[in-house]
Amino acid sequence: GTGPRPIVKNATGVGLDNVSANVKFNAVVGIYFQKGSEPPATSVRWLGPTTNFLIEDCVMEGGMIFQATNPGDQKNIALRRCLVLDAYNPVKVQGVFCQNIDGLLLDENIFDNNGYLDTIGSIKPNSLVVNHNVYVQHDCNNFTARRNISMRAPSHGLQARPGGIVEDNLFINNAFGLVYASSDFVITGPGSVSRNVILDGKDIPRTGDTTLFRAWGIEITNYPADFPLTVAD
Repeated sequence: GTGPRPIVKNATGVGLDNVSANVKFNAVVGIYFQKGSEPPATSVRWLGPTTNFLIEDCVMEGGMIFQATNPGDQKNIALRRCLVLDAYNPVKVQGVFCQNIDGLLLDENIFDNNGYLDTIGSIKPNSLVVNHNVYVQHDCNNFTARRNISMRAPSHGLQARPGGIVEDNLFINNAFGLVYASSDFVITGPGSVSRNVILDGKDIPRTGDTTLFRAWGIEITNYPADFPLTVAD
């Protein structure tokens, strides 16, 4: 179609909410999830069992949660060509949080400024260390992140805790560009971290004139030597 995206105004609630419904073969395309005047707001909260779910060409002014109760309850979740911007919560927030998903694709999205309230410096400083643009838990399988831009996160541009394929992404002005694998979980398959560009790292301010010195590019941890991992270009 033509014209502006239809608007779903989140106010202080959830724009698109699935608590328990079993959903198969669905797509959400071309929607503007607009936050209200009083944050926090969540664009998408998706908890129910799901197979083959696509979100494409949407604008999200709030966080997204894909969280299955049991491993594999959510299969083949794809987020493509979306803008995920300015998610905020006074305690903890992620632009995208994923748990217990088998088959997760992040493709050609922009994640920007998730974890601050409107502008940098307007959130409780001690919360910044737990706020990320993208957080993928270690209990996800078959994870791929390709051709995304992740920028201006308070902490991590991408936490790829299950490993997987992380290729052709651009990370700008994050405290950590990319964390790959997890200190509390051993990866069980091959992976690739290739052709990513990481620029302009920063530290994390804290109250009391203290600073967490970060500006890290890539951290790879607890990856077993007997599984092939390609880190290139």
